[in-house]
Amino acid sequence: MNKRRDPGRASGTTAGPDRQPVWRYLVRIAPWLLAGIVLTLVVRQAVGLDWPAVRLALAGLPWPVLAGAAAVAFAGHAAFASYDLVARRVVGHYASVQRSALIGAIGYALNLNFGALIGGVAVRLRLYQRAGVPLPQAGAVVAGGMLANWCGWAALLAGALLWADPLPWPGQGQAPGGAWRVALALPALAVPALVLFACARRAGQPLPTWRRLPMLSALRFPSLPQASAWLLLAVMSWALISTVVWMLLQSALPWWTVAGAMLLAAIAGVITHVPAGLGVLEAVLLSTLGGVVPPSTLLAALLAYRAAYYGLPLAAALIGYVFLEVRPGRAATARRGCSDGAAARPITGSTSGVQVQ
Repeated sequence: MNKRRDPGRASGTTAGPDRQPVWRYLVRIAPWLLAGIVLTLVVRQAVGLDWPAVRLALAGLPWPVLAGAAAVAFAGHAAFASYDLVARRVVGHYASVQRSALIGAIGYALNLNFGALIGGVAVRLRLYQRAGVPLPQAGAVVAGGMLANWCGWAALLAGALLWADPLPWPGQGQAPGGAWRVALALPALAVPALVLFACARRAGQPLPTWRRLPMLSALRFPSLPQASAWLLLAVMSWALISTVVWMLLQSALPWWTVAGAMLLAAIAGVITHVPAGLGVLEAVLLSTLGGVVPPSTLLAALLAYRAAYYGLPLAAALIGYVFLEVRPGRAATARRGCSDGAAARPITGSTSGVQVQ
């Protein structure tokens, strides 16, 4: 009698679950390792800080400086909220301008304090659906804003690499020189440049979609003016964040140096997944700028920055979230009052450059 040969034995392999590639495990544990390193740095720096000097530096910040920083922080949140106004034209949803801007501002404040999944995605999708915006269109608004935001980060990073003097660099290592700065700045600048080029060539066409990213299904390539407006708002948003810290440091460092350190802290916070970047921001700035500015002065400025850019907007965002939850959106009411033919008609127009079914 012929015996059936096991294909696994014939090939020299054993039956069992598929083995995951090693790089997948590394990707999973890398953020935790980085978070552990950052936490270690935070603890070491916290132990060595002169906390009475930090309190004195914080109490010594002039009120005009604090008021100016709060005003710039408000402008930064307004710039980020304007992402949703550009997305409203690109996607073509029915929510009002005021509600779209308010949803963008609430989502940003919650994103800063609780992380991207809660504030940047879940809350904004919830509020847009409360306003009568279908989930694919709401997801397209979120996805478009995220793409624009990181294009603005890359563009400003290229500027910091070219013009920051001194260049913020972790530890006591040697910062890259002129040729290396240009070599590092070009890839960063290429990201927004390629996005603008794609928008100029494929305006109105659907973006490539992936099975794991269904929110991109309703997003189309914006026109070049729309993409440029998105990028400009993103650069303004990141620049205003750096301006708040620069003002609270009372011009102790060049603006581009502060901007470069803040951009490094932002990407470190994303990689470590620490809510509000708590401890990550302080560790990165103390590591990169602590040798130029007294640590007590730097930490006092960062504490005031957290109050102006995180704390006050969070309080306002929570009130706004409750307001939008209890008040139905006009878009949903208007859509219920339309005839079936009017509700099914696609949104078109030369101002949007896209057609949304």
